[in-house]
Amino acid sequence: MIGAELRSALPRTYHAFFGRHGQPRPIQLGAARPLLDGRDALLMAPAASGKTEAACAPLCELLLTREWEPPSVLVVSPTRALANDLHRRLEGPMAELGISLGRWTGERKEPAAGRRSGRGVVLPAVTLVTPESLDSLLSRRPERLGTVEGVVLDELHVLDGTTRGDQLRILLGRLQHLRGNLLTVAVSATMAHPEAVAGRYLRDAVLVRDDRRHPIKARLVRGRAPRVVARHLEGLCRQGRTRKVLLFADRRDLVEEYAAELRSMPVFQGAVFAHHGSLSRAVREATEERFLAAPRALCVATMTLELGIDIGDIDVVGLLAPPPDVSSLLQRIGRSGRRGVGPRALCFAVHDAALFRYRTLLDLAASGDLAADPACFHPSVLVQQVLSLLHENPGRWVSASALHRRLDPDLASHWPTARIEGLLKHLARDTEWLEQAGGGRYVAGERTERLWQRGRLHSNIETQGELEVVDQLTDQVIGAVARWERGPALRLGGRGRRVVRADSRRIVVGTAASGEAPRFAPRGVPIVGRALARAHGARLGVADGSWPLAVREDGAALLFHFGGTAWGFLVSAALVDLADGMTPRLPAPVLDAGPFAVTLAHPLLARVPAFDTEALEALCRRQRRRLARILAMGPFHRDLPLDEADAALLEAADVAGLAAELSRACVCEPPPGADPAVWAELA
Repeated sequence: MIGAELRSALPRTYHAFFGRHGQPRPIQLGAARPLLDGRDALLMAPAASGKTEAACAPLCELLLTREWEPPSVLVVSPTRALANDLHRRLEGPMAELGISLGRWTGERKEPAAGRRSGRGVVLPAVTLVTPESLDSLLSRRPERLGTVEGVVLDELHVLDGTTRGDQLRILLGRLQHLRGNLLTVAVSATMAHPEAVAGRYLRDAVLVRDDRRHPIKARLVRGRAPRVVARHLEGLCRQGRTRKVLLFADRRDLVEEYAAELRSMPVFQGAVFAHHGSLSRAVREATEERFLAAPRALCVATMTLELGIDIGDIDVVGLLAPPPDVSSLLQRIGRSGRRGVGPRALCFAVHDAALFRYRTLLDLAASGDLAADPACFHPSVLVQQVLSLLHENPGRWVSASALHRRLDPDLASHWPTARIEGLLKHLARDTEWLEQAGGGRYVAGERTERLWQRGRLHSNIETQGELEVVDQLTDQVIGAVARWERGPALRLGGRGRRVVRADSRRIVVGTAASGEAPRFAPRGVPIVGRALARAHGARLGVADGSWPLAVREDGAALLFHFGGTAWGFLVSAALVDLADGMTPRLPAPVLDAGPFAVTLAHPLLARVPAFDTEALEALCRRQRRRLARILAMGPFHRDLPLDEADAALLEAADVAGLAAELSRACVCEPPPGADPAVWAELA
């Protein structure tokens, strides 16, 4: 399809979505026809290529042509912040078309954009939701979704392979069961296994992709101290080509540290901001608006700004550490170079091994290899969905067949009604989630009702208790911290905050010149997958089945497995078991376990564990709690029957693959020419 054909195919919506932007983008030309023909589609294209508009324009054309009743289209966003940004991007075209637009998330509920009818408040024609708010709507107000015809899954790669992605997968089945066939379109900039992803969320889908990418211009810098970062940023700004910089850190405390340290840089004239998930929505949105409006500015952020939130044209992206995977690298660096000059990045490395990791990620990105592991289903989501589905039913009961009818064909084949019945019996017999009501029906237990009343039944995200930080003058919540060292001031939002008073729930603050760094509640550490770890080993010249052994200057041994985070943990646990049988017994045989190597107290301990599949499975069962945290199996994992929980762990950890690796692996010398410093730092 060419521009004239697209204009003809979208007579009502073309001008509103594309008329101001010149020639339509390739993804927009390719997406229109299959969607107008009623085909599900997966749209893949680089950042800033107009994917969301490519999905929404045909759906709005159908909405206007067929006079769909509101709510007609749901746009599912992985985060509330991105939902807010999507609202800003779509409100102009929607207003021009006379289509109501609103948000229904944990932060904003905008039924005012709709109307009232016999079924209460009607949601806007196009409603932006998150997986959690969609879950809430389905269980608390399913009648409001009775007219939905189309669904857009925005930035699906963020959710796929996680508990929230599996939750969304079942929510789509519940929506299909409520409405019949839906027209569904998924949107992503990076997707490792697109056909498999389409099979999980879509039906008979068309894959539309634009693989054209600008080459990444990356400069690697040895060192990442604030003064090093400041020197390089000042140099770029003085050359006249750099006005806006987005600097990514992998921890919230580093965001606070660098925002405070770099605030004095003259080139930004104080326009230095902090952005991370422990800051309140109001503070984050104010930061986005101020950064967007400033002529020159620096924003230090975690992955909260990795997605396509509109913060204007970014000239350079800085990275304080290698991102966890290739997809994240592309998303972060892709925030820059949106004026046709291509993405530009400054990659700061604390040591030579970080430089090596950057080069590996950049080479994989250039070749189009995301080096991602296949996704596994997290059955803990079924526990949460049972409780949510129970409340969708006006009779307030659930059965195995009711859940089974709402699963997609692949899940339904793996979870027949008999297997689901076993799950329900366990939840009634061994937990307080359900009570058996007879006739194959189950009702809510006390534990479920407590969570339902508090509105906390709709999430598959692990939560931690935090203290609210509140501004003394405005009474506005600034953010949240896990704790601080009870000093007179703390640092939050890149600024000093004087502690006025504090109790067990909140900290009231004023202004201060500086402050100590607080502790933030852990939000989970991104793991390095097996495929990516193996790519690092291959770049170092490590052959399959080889486990290089290097000895540090302090005598510790580095045994390289290049198997990823989960395998590293299991190998270290296996080696501890082996060391326990040695004489004399060492108190701490394993000093550290990483995605590339395990660090051992002595070279004599360096050996490939002789564990077969059965022995590894037993090891996993002994380490089930720690392994479940590493693999992010979800907050309801502990509520599964033990055999189901263990089976899910064994699959997610690929224990059979590890057993095969151990059967053929042998300890060897590092490849010729290996840099000892890189190997030591990589561990």
